[in-house]
Formats: sequence, structure tokens, C-alpha cells
Amino acid sequence: MKTRVLKRLTVPLALLLVSDLVILIATPRMATFAAGLIVVCLLPGYLLARIILSEYISDGIEMIPLTVGSGLAITILGTLGLHYLPGQLSALQILGLYNGLTALLSAAYAFGSEPPCGGIADPSIKHVLLPLALIVGGAAFLRFANLGYSEFQGDESRALLMAAGVIRGEDAILFLHRKGPAEILIPATFYGLDGTMTELVRRLPFALASVAGVMTIYALARRLSSR
Repeated sequence: MKTRVLKRLTVPLALLLVSDLVILIATPRMATFAAGLIVVCLLPGYLLARIILSEYISDGIEMIPLTVGSGLAITILGTLGLHYLPGQLSALQILGLYNGLTALLSAAYAFGSEPPCGGIADPSIKHVLLPLALIVGGAAFLRFANLGYSEFQGDESRALLMAAGVIRGEDAILFLHRKGPAEILIPATFYGLDGTMTELVRRLPFALASVAGVMTIYALARRLSSR
């Protein structure tokens, strides 16, 4: 029991600390983005999915899209909350919020009860890995190949300008947008962490969400075909 609690508490916090250091020290832009993705999205998303949905998750195939989906929801809502605070949005504010949230989720995961395994526990999961790899690999190639090649265009430019407005603390910026705030708040989070933005970094979180969506459809089809 003690070993399980210690592992569940220390592993996420150690990963969080390493990611914070990568963000705070001078590192290549992609390393900062990867560390930021762990801090604001993947780590809290994984913990939240484990706490709330473990009873229904059958294996890692379902855990991956649930981690990405939960993490992006946390990123959107968390940065929206920061935006509503007076003043500019800083890297320390972003790190403070998501570090605190991850620490709370880590404690809840470590000291929470162990839920029973649910879902469609498949002892022969190996036979689904090859088709999954082909599907996800093809989807990832179509979404990630030359992702940062073209410059910002049209709605991308407008959304990025609004993301800069979020960082500057312009209170009305989201109300001027006629669509949902996700395309503004997600780039604003990474823009605020690094202080710069490129075409590749702007598009990567959405490409990742799209690949996770493909995995979600695969997982749903696998569940339906098992009944």
C-alpha cells in the first residue's frame, strides 16, 4: 500500500519538476513546447482520467485519447480562468496554476481507492496493435507532415492575434470572437510559457487532438464489435 501511494505521488511530481526546469531554463523551442504540453495538458489529463474513469478504461488504447481529451479540456478551462484575472498573463501564472492542479490531482490519485478494472479487458490485445499502428501512423503522417511549412493564414492569424491579446490581458478579446475560445486559449497557453510562437507550435496541439480523435473512433469501434 505504501509503495503504491509513494509511486503514484512521486512519479508525477518528479515529471512535473523536470518539465518545469526545461521550461524555465534556456532550451530549444520544441523542448519547451514538449515540456509545456506535459505540464498543462498530458500530466493533469492523465491523472484526471485515472481518477474519474479508471473503472471504465480497459487498456492503454483507451487511455491515450482520454488523456489528451481531458488534458486539453483542463488547458482551455485553466487558461480561461487565468484570463479572467486582472492584468497580463505570465509564464509564472501558468506554471503556478497547472503545477498546483497537478499536485492536487497527484495527491487524489495516490491516496484514492483502487477502482476495479472495467471495460472490455482484452487478454489478447496484441492482435489489435498492428491495425491500430497502421491507422494512427497514417493519420499522424497526414496531420504532422510539413505541419509548420506554410505561414499563418486567414483565421489562424486572427486567432493568434487574439491569443496575444489574452496574454496582454485584454478583457474583452474573447467576447469579440464569434467562435469558441479553444483556438485562442490553447495557443495563448504555449505563447505565454515560451514568449514566442511559430507555425509548428501553433498547430501541434490541434494535430495531436485530431490523432487522438482517430484513436477514439478506433476504441469505440472495438468496444462495439466486442458486444
